[in-house]
Amino acid sequence: MSAKQAKRSLRAQDIDVSSFLRSINLCFDAAHPERIEHFRPTAKCVRLLTALSGHEDERAFFVVAPYGTGKSIAASYLLQLVENRPDAAAVLRTVEDRMLNVNSAFAEFASNRRLRKKRGIAIALQGYCSSLPAAIQEAIGESMDRLRLGRQARPIMSQGAQSTEDIIAMLKTLLSKAEQEKCDRVVLIWDEFGRHLESLVAEGRTSKLNDIQTIAEFASRSTKVSLTIGLILHQDLFNYASNLPQSVRSEWKKIEGRFQNLQYVDLSRETYSLIADLIAARRTPAAPNTSLIKKAARAFKEAGLFADFSQKDLAELLERSYPLEPAALWALPRIAARVAQNERTLFGFLGAVDLRAPVTPATVFDYFSGLMQADIGVGGTYKKWLETQAAIERASDIDGGAEALKTIAVMGFNVSSQRGVVSSGLADLALAGYTRQVQATSVRKSLLVRKLLLHRKHSDEVSIWHGVDIDLRGLLEDEKNRQRLAFDLFGFLRKEAPLSVWRPTRYNDEYRMQRYFRCSYVSHQDLHNYLGGNLSAKLIADTCDGMVLYYVPESPEQLAEAEAIVRASLRQNRILIALPRQVTALKEACLEVWSLVSLQGNQDGRVRSFGASRTAPMTEPTRARTWTAAQALTSPRADGPRWYHIGSEHQLDSPGPAILLSSIMEEVYSLTPKLNNEAIVRQQPGSYVVMVNSRKKLEIGILERSGTAKMGIEGDFPDASMFFTILLDTGIYRQAKGDMYRYARPQEIDDPDSARSGRGLRTFS
Repeated sequence: MSAKQAKRSLRAQDIDVSSFLRSINLCFDAAHPERIEHFRPTAKCVRLLTALSGHEDERAFFVVAPYGTGKSIAASYLLQLVENRPDAAAVLRTVEDRMLNVNSAFAEFASNRRLRKKRGIAIALQGYCSSLPAAIQEAIGESMDRLRLGRQARPIMSQGAQSTEDIIAMLKTLLSKAEQEKCDRVVLIWDEFGRHLESLVAEGRTSKLNDIQTIAEFASRSTKVSLTIGLILHQDLFNYASNLPQSVRSEWKKIEGRFQNLQYVDLSRETYSLIADLIAARRTPAAPNTSLIKKAARAFKEAGLFADFSQKDLAELLERSYPLEPAALWALPRIAARVAQNERTLFGFLGAVDLRAPVTPATVFDYFSGLMQADIGVGGTYKKWLETQAAIERASDIDGGAEALKTIAVMGFNVSSQRGVVSSGLADLALAGYTRQVQATSVRKSLLVRKLLLHRKHSDEVSIWHGVDIDLRGLLEDEKNRQRLAFDLFGFLRKEAPLSVWRPTRYNDEYRMQRYFRCSYVSHQDLHNYLGGNLSAKLIADTCDGMVLYYVPESPEQLAEAEAIVRASLRQNRILIALPRQVTALKEACLEVWSLVSLQGNQDGRVRSFGASRTAPMTEPTRARTWTAAQALTSPRADGPRWYHIGSEHQLDSPGPAILLSSIMEEVYSLTPKLNNEAIVRQQPGSYVVMVNSRKKLEIGILERSGTAKMGIEGDFPDASMFFTILLDTGIYRQAKGDMYRYARPQEIDDPDSARSGRGLRTFS
């Protein structure tokens, strides 16, 4: 073993694989520099670090980075480097040493910054921010607290945090304070920004993205102390807007123009080396013989793969990454860059794969198959997955056919939505692996004969061909237009997003009752009917004790009119109304689900060609968006709907609804007696024959045998329980003289807080 190989071996042994599988949270880990100690810089991350640290003319960036590419840990390292706190010095020094082998210029910048104790302010945001001004204010305060600048932060923390103008005012004050405290830069890093976009789309608040444009324009004009913005997404901005109207997409296009796009897909030499190190740290089998390794390295270099490696270095890489086959090693970061989500990442694959057997490209396909199936957006991988699955079904009788089709599908992945070119020679290399050279060509030829593979001879390109050329998105849009006029939004909501009842728990506990409010979605006309006529009184009397109405507007004009109506409604004291803060995309999302289900049920000829059930992966994500949009209309939260009762607005957060409902019930049903018997305290006696008969026996006893000790009731059946808890124990029915019993007079019941009060007698009678 050479000295270089020995060094590699030692490094592999020292690697803690679990550290690479642990997720990084930019905000939670900001005060803990030791959590990025395992960070290994790559050539790709240097571009991100250089741009966001203010070394370029641009000041605002969209960083498009799939799951598992290391963007969160790179952003966390940047935060530590910008703030440059004393407790991070050791970690920063460790990363500097690794950076020297990647980019000496940035390593020198990081070293000078650490040694000269320069510091800056890093504003860290994560995921969805319901109130962007409040989130930025809080993040500024946290950064300045980490830098022990709490006193200097007070003017910022005391400013208003409600509007875009407030954000700009805070940032102006921040830059001024930064200059006074000799902070050389301010960086705003927003990880998981895509979640914020998804929430804006689901809640119908897409115009809120204009706030981001204003901040970017302000950042571009920062001079004395630079302000840099990095918004980290998992896919391009317009993938989040695929279901939005063209007017919104046009507006987002203008916003995108204020930002420079950084595609953070790391296919660098360092990434492949890291994969090899992680495999070497886990594997148990020995590497194949040297001649096979060298032969594979030479073949893949001739095929144009692993361009950053010399043939000698590639041979070493393949040896360290065994039993990962060369084609699987080459394809793994590419497919992860396209579809990886949460735990299904490149590092998740390396931690889960069985290294006791060869790891082929087909293994990679199987691991990411579910994600490819669900990737139905613009430029998504769903169509390629569908073609592959359809071809596999027809290749079931070809030995090795399924594995060959999966392999060619994986080799055709590119980091963008464009298809990669797989030549016949590259296909044979990928299929052969280390030991299957004889099989590879014969399997490929069998698939060509069966027309499951297509070989374009003029370009020497091999691709899967099964005739699945249907435009699912176009087909869905046609179906939505066909269903739009007949679509019953409220019938759909009652089925797909049913509403449970709300209970006034405090009132029910105190009065031993089970009163409840029935919840219902209502249209603009329904709102008129409930508040202006007798519809509500009849429904409430027949089915419940009160109602919660969730209003679903179709236009801003309807919403404004509805607000005027509910503010003027002072009669219906048993109705609570929830008005959304803005018109949402709920109807469009529901229509899309309905159209997908209809498309499958109708067995359209174009869908039938590959099976209607294959459209199911499109349905579930759309259902999820529908549920999120419905939650925005119904959830009691700070950014949720506005709540009105007899003309007054109430701010409800959990458990606010139960408190308000109890207050309403106490006002409406103030004379309710407190009777500890569920058989009596109910609107209907229920369907149990024994319970119905027991109530009848008690009623007969009251009517025919009043004055006797037990009204003729014997044993310990429900009628006896009712008699004791309702009449005897409450003092309503009491002994008179001797064996005679009588009903109490109102003035004889002296406990005003129980059923012994006069109100109990009046209600009972």
